[in-house]
Amino acid sequence: MLKIFRAPERPQRRPELFNAPRKGGIVRPLAIVGAVCFTCLYLLVDFPRLLPWMSAAASAACLVGVLLYRRVRPATALLTAAVILFSCLLMAGAEYFTLRPAHTLAQASDPVRFTAHTISDPDRVKSRYDYVFVTDTVGEETFHTKIILSTYTPLEIEPYDTVTISARMSRPGQSVEGERSFNSRGIYLRAVEPVVERIERREGVRPPGYYIWKFRTALSEHISAALDAETGGLLRGILLGDQSGMTEDLSHDFRLIGISHVLSVSGLHMSVLGMTVFFLLRRSRAGARVSALLSGCFVFFFMALTGFTPSVVRSGVMMLVYLSSFLFRRTPDSLNSLGGAVFLLMLINPLSAADIGLTLSVLATFGIVTLHVRLAQWYDKHLNTITFTPARRLFKGVVDVLSISLCATAFTLPVILVEFNVINILAPISNLLVAGIASPAMVIGGLAAVFGAAGLPLLEQPLFTCAGALLRVMIRLSNAFADIPYAAYYVRDGSAVRLLLTVFVVTAVFWILMRRELLRPMAAYLTALAIVVGACVAVPAMRDRDCAVLQIVQGSNPCVLIRNAGQTVLIGSGREGIGLNLLELNNIYRLDFVFFWSDDSDPDESRILRRCRGVEPVFQGEVFHADFSDGMALSSDGETLLLQVTGRTVRIAENLTGDGADVLIAGGLSEEIDYAHVLAVETNSSYAKGRNALTVPYNSAIIITIDKDAQLALDGGP
Repeated sequence: MLKIFRAPERPQRRPELFNAPRKGGIVRPLAIVGAVCFTCLYLLVDFPRLLPWMSAAASAACLVGVLLYRRVRPATALLTAAVILFSCLLMAGAEYFTLRPAHTLAQASDPVRFTAHTISDPDRVKSRYDYVFVTDTVGEETFHTKIILSTYTPLEIEPYDTVTISARMSRPGQSVEGERSFNSRGIYLRAVEPVVERIERREGVRPPGYYIWKFRTALSEHISAALDAETGGLLRGILLGDQSGMTEDLSHDFRLIGISHVLSVSGLHMSVLGMTVFFLLRRSRAGARVSALLSGCFVFFFMALTGFTPSVVRSGVMMLVYLSSFLFRRTPDSLNSLGGAVFLLMLINPLSAADIGLTLSVLATFGIVTLHVRLAQWYDKHLNTITFTPARRLFKGVVDVLSISLCATAFTLPVILVEFNVINILAPISNLLVAGIASPAMVIGGLAAVFGAAGLPLLEQPLFTCAGALLRVMIRLSNAFADIPYAAYYVRDGSAVRLLLTVFVVTAVFWILMRRELLRPMAAYLTALAIVVGACVAVPAMRDRDCAVLQIVQGSNPCVLIRNAGQTVLIGSGREGIGLNLLELNNIYRLDFVFFWSDDSDPDESRILRRCRGVEPVFQGEVFHADFSDGMALSSDGETLLLQVTGRTVRIAENLTGDGADVLIAGGLSEEIDYAHVLAVETNSSYAKGRNALTVPYNSAIIITIDKDAQLALDGGP
C-alpha cells in the first residue's frame, strides 16, 4: 500500500505493555495464546477425532506443570498446555451447543416452520439470491441460529422484518469443505424448498443495525448513480466488500494477478480509512486523545457497516489497540495485538478457524509485523544515502510496497498452495501498480459517496470523477497483467504436501514467538518451503510425461482436456468458465486444437480464445479429421467425436445410447446400458446414469491416463 501521509508517532511516555516482561515471565503472552488457540481449533475443525487425545494430553501437561512450577517455572509451557485445553473445551462446546442441535434439525425429513429476520441484503450469485436469516423460533421453541436460503427471485423484505417460512432443513454446504466454510461464518443450516408464509414489517424505532444498513444502501446507490457499471461495481467492492457488481472477467483478472484481497474488507481497508480519519482529525487541530477516540468510533462503525466478518473484526481490533495507545499513552506490541484479536474471534466462534480469509489475513499480518520491520531497517540505511528528497521518498514508497507484499506472501503462500493450488508470480508488481491505486481510490470514492448521501453534490461530482479515473486505471492495468503468460502458476498437491506445509508454517510461527529470533527460523522455513514447492511443480510433470492424460470436468456438455506428447486439445468450453479453469490449472497458454459444442456459452469461448491466441476453433456440426504427433487422431461425423490415442479409442458425445469404444465420455449416459466392460464417464449428474458408469465429482475432475502400453489408470482429480 502506498503511503498517502505520514503516520503520527506513537507516544513513548510509559514502558511497553507486553514487550518488557518481568524476570522469568512470558514474552508476548497474548501472541502465544492467540497462535496456540487458532492452531488447535484449525486442527480440530479438520480432525475432530483428535479432541479427546488433545484434551487428555493438555490436562496431563497442566497437572505436571502445576506440580513442578516452583522448581523449574515452565511458564510458557504451562500457558501453552492451558490454552490447548481451553481450545478443546471451546470446540466441544461448539459441537454440543451449536452443531448438534443444527444437525438434528437437518436429519428431519419433514418441513420445519420457523420465524426469522435478516440483517443485510442478499448475496447475488449469478441469477441466485442468497439470504442469511437469524432465527427467533424453530417450530414452537425459541432457537437462535443462522440459516441460508436461496431463491431465484428477490424477496420483498428489509433487514429486521420478521419472516415466517416453512422449509426442509439440510446442512449448508454441498461438500465437507463447503460446510466448513459456512460454519466459519456462523451458518449451520440451509432451507430447502422454502415457502414464505408471512412477512411482518417492523414498525417504529428499529435496531441500530437497520440504520447502518440504510446508510450502506445510500452509499451504494450514490456510487451506482455517479459511475458506470464497471467502475461503480469495483468501487463498491473495494469500499464495502460488495462484489455483486463486479464483472466476471474483472474478478477473474484480480484473482489471477493476486490482488483479490482488495475486494475483501480487511487490514488494507481498515488501516487506510482509519488512519485517514485520524489524520484529518489531527489536521483539524483536535487533540491526540480526542482524535483517537473519534477514530475508534469510526473503526467500530465501519466494522458494523461491513458486517463484522472475521477478517474485518481481526483488523478492527488491531486498529483499536493501536488507537488506544494514544488514549493511554502506551505503545502496544503488534504481535500481542494480533494474538489478542485472533483469540477474541475464536471465543466468538471457534469454527471461524476454518475461514480461509481469516487464515490468510492473520498470516499476512504476521509476516508483515515480523519481517517487514527488519527489512525496512536494512534498506532504510541504503535509501538514506540518496540526497534528493523526492527521489528518496519515491524509492522508499516503491520498496515499502514490494517488501510488504513479499513479507505477506512468505507466510500466505503455503495456505494458497493448499487451498487454491496457485502461485501468483506477479503479485508483488501488481500490488505495487494496481492495488497501490486502490488506497487513494477508496478514500476519494468513499468521501464522494458520503458527500452524496449528505446532499452535497458540488463536492460529490469532482471526487467521483477523480475516483472513476483511478478505478479505470486499475481495470486497464489488471487486464494487461492478466494477459501476461504465467501470471499465476498452478500446482497439484496431495494430503502429504498439505500436512508438510501446515507443519512448516506452525513451526516457523512458534519458533519466532518463543525464541524472539528471526534469521534461523526464517531461513529454515523458506528453504523447506522452496523444496516443497519445487516438488509440487516437478512431480506431476514427471509423472505425466510419458502418458496421454484426459482430464474431464462436470457439465451438461463434455469438457475434456487432452494432453499427449507435448500437444494439447480442448473439447468444449464447459459451464460457467470451467474450461478456462482447466487451462489455468494446467498452466496452458497454447492449444493445438479446440472444439466447441453448439450450445457452449459465447463468453466462455471468447475467454478461452483470448488466453490461447492463434488457435482456430472447430464447432459441432463440422465433419473433420485431425492428425497429431505420436499417433493421436481426432475425428468427427458432425455429432460425436472419436479420439485415437496410444492404441485406445475414446468416444466423446453429448448423449450416447451404446458404443463399443474403450472409453465413453458423455453428458448423459442412458440408464439401460450396462458399461461393465467399458470405462464410461458421466459429466452431468442431472441425467440418468448407466450401470457401472463413473460420475465426475462435484467441483473436481476425473483424470484418465493412458500409457504407452495402452494401460488405463484413473485419478480422482486435483
